[in-house]
Amino acid sequence: MDSVSVNRFRDNLKALLHQSADDWEREQETLYVLQNCSLMRQLAESAATHNQGNGYIPKEEEIHEITRL
Repeated sequence: MDSVSVNRFRDNLKALLHQSADDWEREQETLYVLQNCSLMRQLAESAATHNQGNGYIPKEEEIHEITRL
């Protein structure tokens, strides 16, 4: 498994974080979404339609395609 070491700073204190490359990549993607107003708006709208019960309902074929992964 590939891994990366990353220096982190918080409150002027330095810490060394060692994590897998996959975890680091997922963290970067999450940070990108959280810092992107347009994507956050899409998430909020999607959550609202889901909570109201009027969100997109995938076809059975689409569900199987997702669950096969």
